[in-house]
Amino acid sequence: METLLSLLLAVSCAAGTVGAQEKFLVSAPSVFHVGVSETVSVQLEPTASSRTVSLYLEDESSKTMVSEKAEIKLGGGNPIGTVSLKVPMEKVQDLKVYNLEVPYLLLVAEINPGQRSVVRVLLSSRRGYIFIQTDQPVYTPRERVQFRVFTLDHAMRPVSRTVTVSVHNAAGSRVRVRNMTSVDGIIRDSIPIPDVSEPGVWKVTAHYRGAERNNVTREFEVKKFVLPSFEVTVKPDELFYHVKDKHRREFVFKVLAKYSYGELVEGTAHTRFAVADDRGEPVFIRGLELQSTVRGGEAEFRVNSSRLSELVRRPLAELTGARFYIAASVMERTSGELQEAELTVKFVDSVYSVDLSRTRRHFVPGVPFHVSALVSYPDGSPAARVPVLIQVSGSKDVVQKVTDEEGAVHHKFNIPGGGSLTVTVSCSTLITVHHVAISLCEECLWGLCEGLDSSFCVRSASGVCVRVWTPLSV
Repeated sequence: METLLSLLLAVSCAAGTVGAQEKFLVSAPSVFHVGVSETVSVQLEPTASSRTVSLYLEDESSKTMVSEKAEIKLGGGNPIGTVSLKVPMEKVQDLKVYNLEVPYLLLVAEINPGQRSVVRVLLSSRRGYIFIQTDQPVYTPRERVQFRVFTLDHAMRPVSRTVTVSVHNAAGSRVRVRNMTSVDGIIRDSIPIPDVSEPGVWKVTAHYRGAERNNVTREFEVKKFVLPSFEVTVKPDELFYHVKDKHRREFVFKVLAKYSYGELVEGTAHTRFAVADDRGEPVFIRGLELQSTVRGGEAEFRVNSSRLSELVRRPLAELTGARFYIAASVMERTSGELQEAELTVKFVDSVYSVDLSRTRRHFVPGVPFHVSALVSYPDGSPAARVPVLIQVSGSKDVVQKVTDEEGAVHHKFNIPGGGSLTVTVSCSTLITVHHVAISLCEECLWGLCEGLDSSFCVRSASGVCVRVWTPLSV
């Protein structure tokens, strides 16, 4: 319905009467574009006699004809015909209607001398579409801005036309204007950013000649970058803070500093720490600040877990889910230049997360049961090459597997008859155990209760993630 309504609104129709009975219909676009040929159709009644129909556009106030008069002979077995009408720029640019906010013309249809029907149609000065593209959004002084201007007609096809291209600086002053002709719908040009340019937003504007009101603008930013002479990064041994690991009582990380040209920095590193709550607001921990000497671009730090728990006045296990915030600064020994970096890691009570959502929640007696598990780190990345133990109640097998590159393990167990079973998956390094209860499928349970033959037709596919050109077992 919406599409039909749009089509109806896009057409202007003029109807008139010829003689006592005969009628005609004129259909045309609701908008005529300057310099573009638009199609107008005329339809007479099938029984209408042969006659000539004249069509043209005129200005209502001055009665000036602004298009050529097109004539078409209809009737006598040919009740429908079409003509093309075009409004040249030179015929309307000096008329008062052309400067109106909503300009319009009259579409005139003459059937007999002196008998005519009219309908208003909008006039658009848009000669097509223009798009401007720059090679990057931000520039610095002395850089050259490479840009392209695409010229398209009303059907979005490339067209060669003359375009006025202007460039304005951040102060709004026009620094260049050129009339350029596109080749196959494309204009390529560039402009340098002077060294003395003030930071701000520059603009590239373009419009077709004689169509200044349909101006197209593309903005880009000019900034004065001051690149640091060296860069600081924080690199922890692990991307999480494990609160239940009794073998590691310290959180170890390094602060690395390197010049932009590759040399290693010598200096002093300072670190501060905070705990960020669920809202992400860090609360700095007083008394936990650390300092170390940067030698060969590297300084190592160790945060004692007992000391951290004492200063936050909470057991570390209660911080599970919160984030540990590290702020590091390095002062270069020779120049005294200071650069900073920061990093956050998550407090976790388990190094691994096991997902058994790919394992079916029902089983069929006597049919191999497929267990699929996905093991991941706290940040969501797959845990590859991790030893995993899989056990299913009702089966004597305890299977040890190693996760693949996707963090996945798969195995099939032979399950005897029974009402339910439990799947246990444990990551052996930290004894992370997950239990999932599996029940007998409803169809099988119904068959056993009714005393029916315990024979089932089972169709299943492996839960293994397959790649292109690898076989799929069904």
